[in-house]
Amino acid sequence: MKRSITALFAYLLPVLLLTGNVPAAWAADVPEEDEVLTSSLKAAFSRDHEGGVLVIDSDEAEVEAEDGGDKQKADDACKDERGKRSYPQGSLFGEVEYRFSETNSAGITGTANDLGATFGYSFDLDRHWDFTVALHSGADNRPTTGWINLDDPDGQQWLHLKEYWGRYSNSLGKDTDIEIILGSFAQPHVPSQLVFDSDLHRPGAGVEFTWEPGMPVLDRVRLSLTGMRMREGKDSLDASDVISTQLDLRWELSRQTRVEAALGHHDFRDPAGVQQAVLNGEWRVGGHPGQGETTNYTEYGGALSSNYRILDAWIGTEFFRGTDWPLEFELEYVENLAAGDAALGRDSAWFTSAALGDDNNPGDWRLGAEFTEIEADAVLAAVNRGSYATNSRSTRLDVRYVPCEDVTWRLSRQWSESLDSDAPLGEFNDDQWKFYVTYEW
Repeated sequence: MKRSITALFAYLLPVLLLTGNVPAAWAADVPEEDEVLTSSLKAAFSRDHEGGVLVIDSDEAEVEAEDGGDKQKADDACKDERGKRSYPQGSLFGEVEYRFSETNSAGITGTANDLGATFGYSFDLDRHWDFTVALHSGADNRPTTGWINLDDPDGQQWLHLKEYWGRYSNSLGKDTDIEIILGSFAQPHVPSQLVFDSDLHRPGAGVEFTWEPGMPVLDRVRLSLTGMRMREGKDSLDASDVISTQLDLRWELSRQTRVEAALGHHDFRDPAGVQQAVLNGEWRVGGHPGQGETTNYTEYGGALSSNYRILDAWIGTEFFRGTDWPLEFELEYVENLAAGDAALGRDSAWFTSAALGDDNNPGDWRLGAEFTEIEADAVLAAVNRGSYATNSRSTRLDVRYVPCEDVTWRLSRQWSESLDSDAPLGEFNDDQWKFYVTYEW
């Protein structure tokens, strides 16, 4: 009870201090944000991606790889414990996040108050089958955001069914596992900071093979294939799908040093279906400067100038794992192989980031910096990360602090500018502050 009261106080205090009367007209023009809520699927597919601690969803046990310890032993212990658990069993999970933002664009300053929420239930039928269903805030016509605008909530859904999936897991041999998933979920691959927004949940199916060779350095090889329906259509011309494949390699260089690299390919089948949904107002696009438009190049009548067949290369490194101040670096490069000659010079994107510290335990600090450059036709604007519009160059600084269990405070500042003034929606230059308070359980 004491812990719950402390968490509630740590969450409500900054919210009450920041909440005020905000002009509703301005709030609609504040760019959408990415990473509102962490998908439970992403955690399930990559239980060990965050490093040091492996948590078994059980009342009986928790396995820890302390101080970046023997990861293979931790994985084996996790699998053994899953086999010993009593079934069936389930658990509730959720997250509530408040955001206050202030944006200066072309000399005009505005503020906004937003709220994001997820409430879900995970159920393990036996050692092979598990299921998750979750309600998310947001709206059906804003699939890349989970925010509710508190200043102008009319027409938005406080909660709607966005995530529902079942997964089958089994071993194909001593060192090889398979996972098959079916339902509505977020992209389960190594998180792309450029191609997909983390709030985008779409119906589909996926299969993932994991091989742990037990070599001194190469720790894991993972191959995944996912097919997702971006938009249901009245006929094949309206429908839109994406087929994604990814090869992911991970090396454990020492007890405290890890390197992971991934190469992916995302083939958007008939992206015109998504664009038509944007033009019809069925699908509203996040990013600068407004909603219901796109920052991709278009032809007369609003049709996309380019197709989207995206090559995505990503590498991440972790140093000092298991310590109070881990150090992480990410680098990602994206190129649209289907852009064609007409899009030459506007078909690639870069993302790089550095982070020091952690945000898992009370008293933790995490300091981060990101730099992004996305040319106009590098990624599909309707589904990419909401806070980074296409045809833009952005720099972000980020500070996170954990005042108590289950609560995180976060402050970020982002500077964004257009790359090409002749691109859709023209020239822009933004300066934005955001403050977040997150409570999760």
